[in-house]
Amino acid sequence: MTTAELNYYIAHPECLDKSTLADMRALADLYPYCATFTLLYTKNLSNINDLQFNAYLQKATLNTYHREALQQLIEKPAVQVTKFNNTSTSSVTESYQLPELPKEEPSKPLKQQALIDKFIANNPKIQFSDKFEYEDPQPNLESEVSDSVFTESLAKIYIKQGQYQNALHIFEKLNLKYPEKNTYFADQIRFLTKIIQNS
Repeated sequence: MTTAELNYYIAHPECLDKSTLADMRALADLYPYCATFTLLYTKNLSNINDLQFNAYLQKATLNTYHREALQQLIEKPAVQVTKFNNTSTSSVTESYQLPELPKEEPSKPLKQQALIDKFIANNPKIQFSDKFEYEDPQPNLESEVSDSVFTESLAKIYIKQGQYQNALHIFEKLNLKYPEKNTYFADQIRFLTKIIQNS
């Protein structure tokens, strides 16, 4: 099927008949997501009263955005062909028209459009500072850290890092906070005290 023939059948789908069925099926199978080819093949099946029409109509319904157009296309009667002395003429009983799509309403301006336009007109840029501020990674435990964050896990981390004085401070606080574990904490405090004295 040539492009000119295809354009003709798109404009006049009522002219589809048995001779075009194979071409329309091939196009619909080759381009399964093209709604135009699906519609034309469905109309072709409808025009020749093919038994596969009802089954394929379900597929066409799923593949078509405007089902009203599909309904009008299917309900449009096929061309009636009459023969006179080896010449055939076709008479179309109705003209096919696509339904008018709803027109898009013009978009309303944003409430703060003037503010947005002013911001864009100023062409703002992010300013980076060349000045680098250094922060002490080891803050004063007495002032910065509250008693609620003193845990045995934090103390063990300090021991692994070699910060024995901080670990000792945590165990002393924990010893006061949890007197039922004072034996364990006392052992830890003695151990850390010896390490600090030997270093």
